[in-house]
Amino acid sequence: MSLSINYRNTVNIVKVPFPPTIGVDEIVKIHLKNDIKNVNQTLNAFMIYRKKHNRVVAKLNLSSKDVSKFVKNSWKNEPNNVKDHYRQMAKNVKKNVSKKRFLLFVLSIAIK
Repeated sequence: MSLSINYRNTVNIVKVPFPPTIGVDEIVKIHLKNDIKNVNQTLNAFMIYRKKHNRVVAKLNLSSKDVSKFVKNSWKNEPNNVKDHYRQMAKNVKKNVSKKRFLLFVLSIAIK
């Protein structure tokens, strides 16, 4: 028996805290740990939002496909100030990853 979920009606069931508890520095550390060299591969605003949402929605025991639908609808219904906050976070992540990658490069040359 499959469970049918109407995501438009469930958007407000799970509300992710705002502002997010995950910070730019934490995301940058994850990127550096995963050795992401191209700043264009950093998380965008929606993916940062989704990362936070996943932790909350995971408690509902939904499939990843259902989580995607749920988060997509939640993102659509967020006010612009929330989306702008995540967009700014994504810009800061990209900028900070770029700076730290450059510093690591300079340090690697200086050590040689």
